[in-house]
Amino acid sequence: MTRFSEIAAALDRHLEAARPRLEAERVVIEDRSNRSGFDKTGFPYFLWSVHFTRSQPQGYEVAAARVQLSYLEPEEGGPHEVRKVWSAEIFSIGQISRARLQGEERLALEEALLVDWADLLLETLSVAEGGLSSALLSPTRSAP
Repeated sequence: MTRFSEIAAALDRHLEAARPRLEAERVVIEDRSNRSGFDKTGFPYFLWSVHFTRSQPQGYEVAAARVQLSYLEPEEGGPHEVRKVWSAEIFSIGQISRARLQGEERLALEEALLVDWADLLLETLSVAEGGLSSALLSPTRSAP
């Protein structure tokens, strides 16, 4: 088993432990990993990546909060990190977002494997959703 395979298996275990709570909270989970190490560009990379989305209608619009957790196998000697990217937006289907917030955080792999992912993801989604109410008062923008 390669180092990437071991790390991906550990991340998968955390995902599966969090899955029941996330699904009970209407979170859609989508795995977008590249576990083979190759893609059509021919550039070899190993990526563990899962997207979490919670959306709901807001009148004629949709409010959506998303979190992506990803682990990209680092180059030799590089840091082992889990990247957490979040966004929240309000939009009409087929239209540009009326309000959008986004942010990013990097966690050391060891730290990411110590936290409860259901708590981490539900808190991040809630913060993202809560930020939309203030964003409604201004045009499309990004959080710092």
